[in-house]
Amino acid sequence: MNVTKDVIDDLWPLYTDGTASADSRKLVEEYLRDHPEWAKKLREGTTGFAWPSTPPIPPDEDTRMLNRIKKRMRNLRILLIVSISLTAQAFGRIVADTSWDVSPLAFIVTSACAAVCWIWWGVLNWRVRRLGP
Repeated sequence: MNVTKDVIDDLWPLYTDGTASADSRKLVEEYLRDHPEWAKKLREGTTGFAWPSTPPIPPDEDTRMLNRIKKRMRNLRILLIVSISLTAQAFGRIVADTSWDVSPLAFIVTSACAAVCWIWWGVLNWRVRRLGP
């Protein structure tokens, strides 16, 4: 089997961490035994291979992100409760105003407020799920 330097480069981090399988460890050791100059470069870290670095996270960024998520979820919960209560009041108006001598204005206003709250909740819920934190 033809093993290249790129394969050894890919296996080297696993080999140094001790997480490579026995066959992979054997393959790396055989290759490094046959190519001592490459083994020296790998051990010195001068092969040109570098793991991509992640930008440092400020210490309080995770706390701020968690608080932002909690705030959004709290707002969604409050809006859901308001929407449910306005919907229940609108249905209560239908039952209470079954006689035709009462104006349906209270039902229409309550239903419109409930519809606005449900649309607002739907948009916020969609944004939270789409955008994440």
